[in-house]
Amino acid sequence: MSKTIPAILFMSFQAEDATQLWAFSVASEHAGTVMQAFDDADWPQDILDDIEADYGTLDFVSSPCDEVHGIGFITCEIPIEKAQEVMITWHNAIAEHLGEEDVVGEVHMLQEHASEVEPEFQTDLDIYRLYAAA
Repeated sequence: MSKTIPAILFMSFQAEDATQLWAFSVASEHAGTVMQAFDDADWPQDILDDIEADYGTLDFVSSPCDEVHGIGFITCEIPIEKAQEVMITWHNAIAEHLGEEDVVGEVHMLQEHASEVEPEFQTDLDIYRLYAAA
């Protein structure tokens, strides 16, 4: 039997003078479904396409680890002022596809710092730990 682990969807919004890291979690029992969908279903790409059409380009970024599934994006095109709106769009779309709102955790801003400051995370697990502490 494989180990059930949670998933974290995160985005780093980068502006000229500041960076914000936002995230929400997906419950462990649904994380595998979401990760599999990103590999072979159309709906995650449809969400991404809609967000990029409405807001700007997102680039995939992730540092895989065994403790958590990570789905990460980075953008310098989407204004920081739209970060929460973009994350809520992702959140609501994933909850809708899973059919249950309570399997997706709340959207949180995890960090905000000047652009020249190095982030406090290296892996998807680091981001998940920041989220769990939020």
